[in-house]
Amino acid sequence: MSFKNHHYLIALIILLCASCKNSDKNLAESASLEEETIPTLQNKPIDTINAKAILIGKTDAPYNFKYFNLLVHTGLFNEVSNIQQENHGDSLYVEIQKLSKPQIIDLIAFEEGDLPPLFSRFFITPGDSIFMEIEDHKIRFSGKNAAHYNFFQQLEETATGNWGVFKGDFDQYKNDNTKFYNQKKKILENYIKAHPEVSKDFKQQTYAALKYEYLLHLISPRDHQLSNGTYQGSELDQVINKMQFDGEVAMFDAKEYFDTINFEDDFNRPELLYNDCFKRTLPKYIHSVFANAEVPGYSIDNFINERDFIKSNLDNDLESFAIARLIYNYHEAGLAFGQKGKTLIEELINDYREEFSKKEDYVSKINEIIFDLNSMDFKLSEQLLDEKLINLKGDSIKLKDIFKNDPSKFKLIDNWASWCAPCIAEMQKSDEYNPMLKENDISTVYISVDEDLEKWEETVNQLDSYTNKEQHYRFADFKKSNLARVFLQLGKTKNRYSIPKYTVIKNDSIILSTNSPRPSNQEEFITLLD
Repeated sequence: MSFKNHHYLIALIILLCASCKNSDKNLAESASLEEETIPTLQNKPIDTINAKAILIGKTDAPYNFKYFNLLVHTGLFNEVSNIQQENHGDSLYVEIQKLSKPQIIDLIAFEEGDLPPLFSRFFITPGDSIFMEIEDHKIRFSGKNAAHYNFFQQLEETATGNWGVFKGDFDQYKNDNTKFYNQKKKILENYIKAHPEVSKDFKQQTYAALKYEYLLHLISPRDHQLSNGTYQGSELDQVINKMQFDGEVAMFDAKEYFDTINFEDDFNRPELLYNDCFKRTLPKYIHSVFANAEVPGYSIDNFINERDFIKSNLDNDLESFAIARLIYNYHEAGLAFGQKGKTLIEELINDYREEFSKKEDYVSKINEIIFDLNSMDFKLSEQLLDEKLINLKGDSIKLKDIFKNDPSKFKLIDNWASWCAPCIAEMQKSDEYNPMLKENDISTVYISVDEDLEKWEETVNQLDSYTNKEQHYRFADFKKSNLARVFLQLGKTKNRYSIPKYTVIKNDSIILSTNSPRPSNQEEFITLLD
């Protein structure tokens, strides 16, 4: 796949997941860390209805089903683990398991060549049998509840214009987005009039999807353009801070900007915990409006303010969700790299241990964080340093010898794969962050999880202008690698990994973090070196 084709992949994955996941690669059970400061969580599933739905597809372009994804929004993030599918060229059979409630799910079908992927959403109910046909690059659904399935496709074909682009004027940006939101609401109203058979759940979840998508754009102003021409949003506090620094805005009145929002009415809604737009908007809204610290961003003061606000204003499943996302977001931003921040996160995990243990997805995500917290300042053993990696020439070389040949104080381990679009996108930004790495005496070692030798070599050669080929390696036996268990945060119980994943090592043996911020996030990345 060419890098031109990767641009579409990058845009979608940034929007939906921000990481590549692999659930099929099982690794050895041997543990890499002997002691755990914080015990990992154990899933204690509660009784649920083992409901499911079926999707049967047909296409005039078999490539659509070669890379086909459905994203279900039951956990902290987009879930694919409860989906089983069989691809037979131009036909597809998908079984969506553990579907306990009606909800909107996302569909992505990739196109061959330079065509952008097909993206759609549809409302699904436990027990549904859905028939999907892709013809001439258009998706159509049929079945008993066909009116539930086709709205979002019709919306994309009917709506004119797009969400607003932020150009420095908050009032104008809000007006542009409000206008587009109202247009979408009108289309939904007309659709419901034309299809009176749609359910109450469909109306509730679909209106909510439009509303919280609108709010999400207000909270994350679309201020920068990607290489494929689409616009992406930034954190609201970052936009405001930059404008105040540049003298473009004196004060920002959050209450006026969000004057149509009442937290109790609009966010204390546990029935929307399966709604992706709602789940993405809630933590961002709390962070943007209720942190109230003098210093913007993911600081200790903001963490405490958000934590206390959530505890005071949300209950039960909503509270657990908001706390879990708070822990995840602040850990990703590097709060745990200082001892006080690390302690705050550890204490909050322990406070909510029982609630998190009831949800499989929460256990998985929180255990990743626990593994990282426990591995901070962990010293690589001689056994790990003696593990061999393979270079482009096919030679085996021990990790400690790779380190010995490079005098840099810090080593950045970049775990990636040739099939991981975000991994490649980060490498393509290397000109932006390489000066920072050099200034802080950091060198990069690229270790691939690829098992396809030819594809790995081909991709490394394509990245020649962005990375040093001499610093590229792959695991000698990935499935048995103890280094992989450490660098990919697999711990003792986890056999699935996400990439890109970055580990920072000091003095050739001390792990500062197995979940470092991406080096392109330079301010956050540098904090872990202190």
